[in-house]
Amino acid sequence: MYWMLVGTLCLFTHVNDPNSLQCVRIASDIKFDSYQSCNEFSYIVADEFRDEINKQPGQGLQFHCVNYELIKLKGKQI
Repeated sequence: MYWMLVGTLCLFTHVNDPNSLQCVRIASDIKFDSYQSCNEFSYIVADEFRDEINKQPGQGLQFHCVNYELIKLKGKQI
């Protein structure tokens, strides 16, 4: 079974505008052999974004490791 890291990154596009929070879905193109290796990688990625996220309250990053076989993109199973 393989695992894929997917998540959401939310950042303000204008620091002084609380309505400018923009969120995007993100996914790793790495196939992980185990849930544990996927989860460990999520912490590495979160550390890379930590300084930027902590600049403004309300910004955030959330990840989940999901079974690779269950993901479908535009109706096609990958």
